[in-house]
Amino acid sequence: MDYEEQINRFIGMQIRGIRLEKGWTQEKLAEEADIAQKHLSQVERGKISTNTTYLFKISAGLGLTNPLDLYKTAAQEVYPSMKKKETKE
Repeated sequence: MDYEEQINRFIGMQIRGIRLEKGWTQEKLAEEADIAQKHLSQVERGKISTNTTYLFKISAGLGLTNPLDLYKTAAQEVYPSMKKKETKE
């Protein structure tokens, strides 16, 4: 799995986890975020990269105070391994 896939996967897991904590369906979050449910499904599964606008919409739909919270897990999990690889090269 390359870095882009890892990042997408971790961001999707964050979104899904928060959504499930709220007891929401994908349809409910898609409605709150004003995005297509199909797009949300693909984002949650890490199948696609999403742009900043969609991440902001999803964050707002989830009621997050900071859209950058969605990057937390990816930053904590993926970035350190990227830095280690750069150092070795």
